[in-house]
Amino acid sequence: MARRTAHTSEQITSAVKEIQEQTDRGSAIVGAALMEEMLSVVLQKRMSEMNKKHYETFFGQNGPGSTLSNKIELFYALGLCNDSLYKAMHDIRAIRNKFAHRIEPLTFNDPSIADLVDQLSSAGFDLSNRRQKFIALISIILSLIYATGADDIRVKFIGETHSELYIDVLKRFFPEHASTFDQVWKHYNKD
Repeated sequence: MARRTAHTSEQITSAVKEIQEQTDRGSAIVGAALMEEMLSVVLQKRMSEMNKKHYETFFGQNGPGSTLSNKIELFYALGLCNDSLYKAMHDIRAIRNKFAHRIEPLTFNDPSIADLVDQLSSAGFDLSNRRQKFIALISIILSLIYATGADDIRVKFIGETHSELYIDVLKRFFPEHASTFDQVWKHYNKD
């Protein structure tokens, strides 16, 4: 599995155009796939640096970041979205699943899908049909995910962010090694 790379605003614009040009089924499946890809990028940018093995374990088959649902849950758990965006992403996932797991021709007006689309927030737009509503929402979601990943803000090891506190805790838990920890701290602060 290849590591994801950040997207550009031009790529997002192009992706939305592609979603608009698809059939209803294609719009739902491609839109959700792009959402999943972008979630992977942002999650990667927020997590500690991972080598290839850790990355593949995390995002690979059966890893905690392996499914769209899991990525949405992680995105929410890391505080990267609010309840509204969380719900909207799961709604997009549910619509995608309806299209992806049924063989008969479907549209956004099929009753089982129409109910889901009707529950989507219209985000203040006056939209004339369900297809436009879905595309407007997926466009907003992709833009919000993109904006969330604009900066490379990573979770860091406590030793990097609060090294003095970290050394103090180590000394309390392992008093027999306190002098070693003091030497490490002295060496660390030498620079």
